[in-house]
Amino acid sequence: MATGGYHGKPLNTEEDLQCPVCLEIFENPISIPCGHTFCSDCLSSVENLSGSSTCPVCRNNFNFNEKRRARDIDRQIRHSTGTCSSCNRQFPMSRLREHRSSCETVSPLPFVPVARTSQPRPEDELMWLVCIGGKREGVCPICASMPWGNPNQKSGDFIQHLNLRHKFEYDTYVDFNNDEDAILQQVLAQSVRDR
Repeated sequence: MATGGYHGKPLNTEEDLQCPVCLEIFENPISIPCGHTFCSDCLSSVENLSGSSTCPVCRNNFNFNEKRRARDIDRQIRHSTGTCSSCNRQFPMSRLREHRSSCETVSPLPFVPVARTSQPRPEDELMWLVCIGGKREGVCPICASMPWGNPNQKSGDFIQHLNLRHKFEYDTYVDFNNDEDAILQQVLAQSVRDR
C-alpha cells in the first residue's frame, strides 16, 4: 500500500506503488488525509458505491475536498521500472499496467466444461422420478406414514396428489386474532375437556 502524499514515507517496491482497490500500479494517484493513496478512478468508484467519504482501507472518514494528487508517487512511477510477472521483462512502471493487460504470455484460461457429477443418485430414485417427471405411480410417503393414511395410496401425479390431499390453510388451525396466551389457554381447556 502506498502511503506517500501526506506522510511522505519512501516507496521502495512495486507493491508500494499498487492501488489497494484494483491491485494495479497507480493510475493518476490521489492521496487522502489518512495517508492512503488510490487511483483516481478507484477512489471515485468507491465514493459512488458507498455514497460516503470513508477510506476503503482504514475506514476513517475524510472530506473529499481534502484529497489531492500524489505527485511524489506519480514521480516515483515515472522514474521506476518494474518486472512483468508473466514474461519477466522490465518496463517503466508507467507502462507496466498497460503491458500486463496485453502481455502475450498471459493467455485466457481454457474453457473446461463441467463434468458430470460423481455423486450417486438418491436411493429413492423412484420418488425423484415421480416428483419431477410425474410419469410413474408412486406411494405417497405422507399417506404411508400417517396413522390415518392409506399405506398403499399410489398416485400418478405426485404433486397434484400433495396439493389435493395434503394442502391445508393455517387459518383453519390458527386464530390470528388471539395472542399466544389466549391460544395456550384454549388448548389447555380443550385438553381438560377431552379427558
